[in-house]
Amino acid sequence: HRESVEIGLGYGDPEKTVTATIQPGHAKVAVNQWVWENKYSAEVSFPANNTAYTLSMYDANLIAGYQNVNKGTSATVPLQLQTTLHTGRNAHSPVFDSILYDQVNVGAKYQFNGGIYDADGDSLVFNLIDEDSKYVYPSRIGPGVQSFYARKNTVYWNTPEKEGYYLAKFKVVEYQRSGFSNKKTPTILSETEVYLCLICYNTASSIDQPVSKNQLVAYGNGGLTYTGSTKRNSVSIYNLTGQLVLRQQNLSTGSQISLPQKQGIYLLHVQSDEGEITQKVFVR
Repeated sequence: HRESVEIGLGYGDPEKTVTATIQPGHAKVAVNQWVWENKYSAEVSFPANNTAYTLSMYDANLIAGYQNVNKGTSATVPLQLQTTLHTGRNAHSPVFDSILYDQVNVGAKYQFNGGIYDADGDSLVFNLIDEDSKYVYPSRIGPGVQSFYARKNTVYWNTPEKEGYYLAKFKVVEYQRSGFSNKKTPTILSETEVYLCLICYNTASSIDQPVSKNQLVAYGNGGLTYTGSTKRNSVSIYNLTGQLVLRQQNLSTGSQISLPQKQGIYLLHVQSDEGEITQKVFVR
């Protein structure tokens, strides 16, 4: 949280800046239990038309724990964002209509294209930002063979192999709408750097041995949902050596059960007034 932020304006020596202040009523607006949002604004007049200006913003620290930033010590790495606008070209930058963080699952293909559009109907293309000495693609982390790439207006990660926090950096390039249709070299209107926070979980990939009434279903952020009877119930999780890993009792319908964080196969024993079942669950 900052009461104000300095925006570099991309011209002058030393570079001109403007102080953007929080809009009234838009400080620390809770988005969910992990994120709050501040909205800042400033008004600027640029000295020349038909010129590209790169606006930049700097903050001293990223959040801690990004697996693919500075070998996991990301809190010591600054946040640096920039947008290049071409004045005189109806250059309205894209609209970001969602908070740029998302949840992904170990072993599941992931793609992102939500919440970014152009109000003028111009074309948007995503390009990955190159790796450097502090930042590598999320696909570099984990034991398996993975790919991480952008195509048109979508970022793909196939497939995450290790739980944790990851940073995905890409650039949204805005092309003038008519640039592609008449086969001329498309005109760039803006280029905006994006930092996307990805939270990767282990999750239940499947539940074996279906029964007449399945009392557990997998949910997407790392566990199970209990759907059985609310009377005299309990759920016990064992590893393959028979060790009890977790037990929960007196569950209500819709209660969420956290799976073990360690990958492997576990046995789930569910007991209620509807009877008893034992199922296998794979944590990947």
